[in-house]
Amino acid sequence: NTFTSYKSDPSLPASLHANYLTAIFQDRQGLIWLGTPGYGVNYFQPQKKQFQSLLPRGVGHSSDGWLWARAASEDTDGNLWLATAGGAIQYHPSAGVMRHFRNEEKKDRQIYYNSARGILCEDDWVWMITGGGINRYHRSTGKMDFLTGTDSLPTAFYFTAFKDSRGTLWIGGRDHDGLY
Repeated sequence: NTFTSYKSDPSLPASLHANYLTAIFQDRQGLIWLGTPGYGVNYFQPQKKQFQSLLPRGVGHSSDGWLWARAASEDTDGNLWLATAGGAIQYHPSAGVMRHFRNEEKKDRQIYYNSARGILCEDDWVWMITGGGINRYHRSTGKMDFLTGTDSLPTAFYFTAFKDSRGTLWIGGRDHDGLY
């Protein structure tokens, strides 16, 4: 019945990147992933009581969008998916490889908007919740869907998604967009 406080200490490599956290997620192996706004991603090993870094520890605050981790989810293959201010990231822990889903100038659009706010893995799909609409990525085919009003999800600013115990997908928007 007690709480333990963990704080960032730049002199200790095994401490938190920052004291400001925007996402907490526990994977199947028991690692606790912690997203920060501008300082990257830590993961915590409860048995060792230490933090390690997935995305780099910067010197001070960074405006690089991919360091702004906002949400995390895990797919059925054990890959970690992150929603960041610079797009979505798929991380293969066993290989230590990251794949970025983000829009770049003079290239085909990969997602609605680089400001990914939420992410949710379910079976073969990864739902990418962005500030410009909802994307659904099919892991087995590599196909990306850009959902629209035809799919009953208008192009809008969305924040989060959740799948309930009955399998219903809930998506939260902003202002007049509400809940879907």
